[in-house]
Amino acid sequence: MGRFFRRKSVLIICIFFIIVCSGLVTIFAEKTSLENDGTHLNSISVKGVVDRIENVEYAIILVEELELEFVVEISDFEAELAKDIWVDLVLVSEKIKGLSIDWKKTKEEKQKVKELIKELRGQIGKPSSPIIQIDP
Repeated sequence: MGRFFRRKSVLIICIFFIIVCSGLVTIFAEKTSLENDGTHLNSISVKGVVDRIENVEYAIILVEELELEFVVEISDFEAELAKDIWVDLVLVSEKIKGLSIDWKKTKEEKQKVKELIKELRGQIGKPSSPIIQIDP
């Protein structure tokens, strides 16, 4: 009877180690898969705006949130980059690993600019303080 229980406990320990090892292999495989897909575990997503285009081949992207400026070759991305276009960026170690245009944000920001210009034009013709007339 002693041998039976000893063999059973060895079998249980072996099964336990197999399960633990397969779990570790699964975790490692998932991590490797994420890194190969470009979705790095240390990646961050931020918004940026194309500030300007230089020499028709470089876009300057400002990321206010991180106080960073990126100079990217336009040909490196499929997106049609132009001045004042807002983009979603995936950064890994402060390098752009993914870029897509955020059309909704671009439209919202252009509308804000139009409203500010309209408001400023309306204020140009108005005096800043009331005119007081003095009777002679």
